[in-house]
Amino acid sequence: MQIPGEAHSLRWRFVVWAWLYALAITYVSVVVSPLGFHYVALDPAEAWQKFLTIRYEHTGSDQRADWMANLIMLVPFGFLVAGSLWPARGAVRRTAAAVAALALCAAVSSAVKYAQLFFPPRTVSLNYITAQCIGAAFGIAVLGFAYDRIDLLLRRSLPPGRHGLILLLKFYVLALILFFLVPFDIALNPDDLLGRLANVPGQLWMFPGADRSAAIGAVMLAADLLEAAPLGVLLVLMRPRRTVARSAAAGIALMAGVTLASMLLMSGITSLVVFAYRSLGVVIGASGTKWLAARDPARLREGLRRAMPFAAAIYLVLLAVVNGLITHHWRSPQQAFATLEDRGLIPLFYYYIVSKAEAARGLIAHILMYAPIGVLCWMRTGSKNGAGAFFIAMVIATCVEAARWLQPDRQPDINAVLLSGLAAWLAARAAPTLWSMLEQTIAEIAPRRPGTTRVPATVMGRLKPHGDVEQF
Repeated sequence: MQIPGEAHSLRWRFVVWAWLYALAITYVSVVVSPLGFHYVALDPAEAWQKFLTIRYEHTGSDQRADWMANLIMLVPFGFLVAGSLWPARGAVRRTAAAVAALALCAAVSSAVKYAQLFFPPRTVSLNYITAQCIGAAFGIAVLGFAYDRIDLLLRRSLPPGRHGLILLLKFYVLALILFFLVPFDIALNPDDLLGRLANVPGQLWMFPGADRSAAIGAVMLAADLLEAAPLGVLLVLMRPRRTVARSAAAGIALMAGVTLASMLLMSGITSLVVFAYRSLGVVIGASGTKWLAARDPARLREGLRRAMPFAAAIYLVLLAVVNGLITHHWRSPQQAFATLEDRGLIPLFYYYIVSKAEAARGLIAHILMYAPIGVLCWMRTGSKNGAGAFFIAMVIATCVEAARWLQPDRQPDINAVLLSGLAAWLAARAAPTLWSMLEQTIAEIAPRRPGTTRVPATVMGRLKPHGDVEQF
């Protein structure tokens, strides 16, 4: 049973996040455009008449990614608005809250579309309003289905040990599968499907990053390998007594399903090379978990701490390689200033002018590039205070973008600077909790030695071996 004070506190969390997300929607829908911030004065009454005459436009399959992007954008908003209105119990009251949340989301969507008339050349049509309302309805449905579980999770810390790690890994795997299927532009008619299937044979042996330098291509292949490793970890943790081969087989089957699903995406790439690397990643994750189970976590952490200077050096080299800074081609600051793209200084501009799949990959890439700084700072200091990691990441990202700017035909990306500090701060805050869960998990699944007794997870959950593993 939910305590009234706790219900009020939880509702206000949803309210705050709903307002912040509404501001984010307004920003990306109005400020960010191909022309930058492009306001055109228009009489409000005239704009209102234009808004009342917008119609549903018949578009081709090439516009489906944009339609799906508008749908997906409103899913979190519908979720948050519903959480702001959701009662603790009562089917009738919850139904009324769902209807009110949908009406509020539709009103916000319409208001944003009306505002876009003052910022051409934005597209204002019933297509996108419909897509956003469908997305909001989906988010509301998710909230209604999972509210009690979400309420329990938000009011309590994660379960200790293996169960908490399994929960986090399930969220990760779900997010990973959705990421693989972005932008969800599914072939919906026979002509689209036949056209998509005709392109598949030419993609089967494509290497990711084949059009990039050898170093960047190698990094992209490594990313495909490592991003699937947590799936192998999850499958072992769910059934510790199952063999690595059986756990890996289950993960490879899931990767095969995702690969087949990519054949239905208009902008998808179905590559057996990528499938092979992801499958290898699953095997590495499963076998690595078994290997960790036989190790002493304290010694492992001490070894990692000693190796931190070497890890930091390798990280900086990889960061330079990924950003193309290992080169002899540079230009003077005067030349760089002469070619500066002013619109690029608008946050999220470079995410807007590329395809939705590229924008998603760019966002994740920037987060992953700078999150290791938070982990390294935690390993060095043993503290979960992320302020130092935030500052260091911002400085490094600023230097990297300045160096990229001094290369011919390159522009600085302010998004990397903005995301670097946040990614490092979150990583520094989360690292102690994740390490504590890993230690408890190892204690639970470690092979028993004769004459030893396994420590229950409930007891391990109360221990703080290093004094810095508080919940974040």
